[in-house]
Amino acid sequence: MADQYLTFDINDERYGFLVRNIEVVLEMLPITRVPNCAASILGVINHRGSVVPVIDLRRMFGLPPLESLGAASIIIAETEYQNEAVTIGILADQVYEVISISEKDIESQPQIGKNIQESFISGLAKVQDRFIILFSLEKILKAIMNESLIMR
Repeated sequence: MADQYLTFDINDERYGFLVRNIEVVLEMLPITRVPNCAASILGVINHRGSVVPVIDLRRMFGLPPLESLGAASIIIAETEYQNEAVTIGILADQVYEVISISEKDIESQPQIGKNIQESFISGLAKVQDRFIILFSLEKILKAIMNESLIMR
């Protein structure tokens, strides 16, 4: 059985989220900074009349910020946290395509060299001689919620 994944880049590495969690991909919008929120949250945007926090995975990974946000996109996703639906935006350097990945092509992450960013990984898929790191939105949200309170 194959699942659909939206692929995107952060710092020239390819990642993927399950499509069933993705609402839409937006071109870059103005982000309003919010004082005293988690360091990995850039701020909030207005999406269809709702306040949506925007997460910068670069900050979570200890990477330098994008020099220019002009070409970036915001992936709007919905997941559950403590039995409640939560909508979040994820900043991506570049969004690519939706691809099908079979369960047999997904491996668990290696045990060697695990660190905090790898705890977000749901698996590794090899597609056309390239690895795609598959993320769990639930694990990312849980890490942010543990970091500090997120606006809902």
